[in-house]
Amino acid sequence: MTKDVGKPRYFLEIEVAYQKHGLLLSQRKYTLDLLEETDMLGCKPASTPMEANMDLWCDNSHLLDDPGQYRRLIGKLIYLTVTRLDITFAVGVLSRFMYQPREVH
Repeated sequence: MTKDVGKPRYFLEIEVAYQKHGLLLSQRKYTLDLLEETDMLGCKPASTPMEANMDLWCDNSHLLDDPGQYRRLIGKLIYLTVTRLDITFAVGVLSRFMYQPREVH
């Protein structure tokens, strides 16, 4: 027996708002949780998600002590690109360094 529970309002960390001409998808709570987890909740927003002309291929900086933490963060940011297309390029660039993340990343 199946039971109709109605339209979903929150599914897989995505908030769903029904409007006259479609759906509005948002990951606001997911984003706030991610900022809180990384102690960046008080940071100011920037118009660009990545500093221009930054040399990320530099091998002078130290390797991170816990590369697993970097990988988890990148994974969460990749999931955030479902609704935040503006960060897709920056997350894609940073995901190239998942094998050996350094402080510069």
